[in-house]
Amino acid sequence: MIEQWKAERVYPFEGEPRSIIERTEREVFDVVAKNVNDYLPDFEGSDAKSKRFSLRLLKEVMESSPSATKRIIRDVLELPADRAKDLAELLQRTTLTAIINASKTISNRLDFLSGLDLLLFDPTSKQQLLERAQLQKILEDQAWVFGEQFALTVADQSLNEVLAKHRELLGREPGADREAEVELPDGGRGIVDLMLSRCLIPQTDPESRHHLVIELKRPSQRITNKVLGQVEDYALAVAKDERFRDSRTTWEFWAVSNAIDDTARTRTTQKGRPRGLLTDLDDPAIQVWAMPWARILEGARARLHFFQQRLELSASADAGLSYLHKVHEKYLPPVFANQPRSVAK
Repeated sequence: MIEQWKAERVYPFEGEPRSIIERTEREVFDVVAKNVNDYLPDFEGSDAKSKRFSLRLLKEVMESSPSATKRIIRDVLELPADRAKDLAELLQRTTLTAIINASKTISNRLDFLSGLDLLLFDPTSKQQLLERAQLQKILEDQAWVFGEQFALTVADQSLNEVLAKHRELLGREPGADREAEVELPDGGRGIVDLMLSRCLIPQTDPESRHHLVIELKRPSQRITNKVLGQVEDYALAVAKDERFRDSRTTWEFWAVSNAIDDTARTRTTQKGRPRGLLTDLDDPAIQVWAMPWARILEGARARLHFFQQRLELSASADAGLSYLHKVHEKYLPPVFANQPRSVAK
């Protein structure tokens, strides 16, 4: 059978094996391919193009995921004819690896959102989770949660570092920026938790810039009038410092936590303004928002919803916690430290 495939030029290997490893890989492939041929009664009678595609796909599957070969063979080689044709055409434009990577990215993001939801709203985790030592560290690698257009540029730095990064993104020399501190209205020196910049998605105006400055609060601390005042002070420090001024730069400042108290909610639900907006300045363009986590997570899930449906992916708390253990284990609160695959009861 193998010799026949070689004669038909559908066998996915060329020449002789160059090492004992290559020889063994081919022998394993031959055994699996023989079983596929026996398992699928129509395989032997298919045309050369279909055989070539199926055998090449089988080779790639075995190389990329040996442990999952049996399931992949079943799911891929038993595809209806029209779906097999779709896959064949898709592989003319991209690679199987790229398709797998894209699907894995969506799956990981859904798992992360489930895990983050658990960290923020589980009653015990909510009390234990620390804003800078844990939550901030987890989010530094997950800037997409706040919007696909943003990438992390500054974490846990002063407003002077924010200024330096801003000028760097504008292509300007930092000059004496570090010598003159950016001061808050009370004369203090503000520390920014996260600064994200819009630099991943091309814009119609390449000269424009959009920065998002996030003030994180632990889940157990509500967004209060005092918290809003702190964030507004950051915004005013940027507004009054001429080194920040740029007509094409937009600044957003978010106060982020689980909940908002009544006073802060009243200030951020004003008639004629979007829900959550506290301050809206024109020159420079600055906005201050109160942003509860429920709204942020809802937005992130909405952006993934279309792909989740098409990929038929599910997301559960257990999968989310498992993902957090795999990627962010050292930043988890004690309640989840020893529970890699189960949710606290």
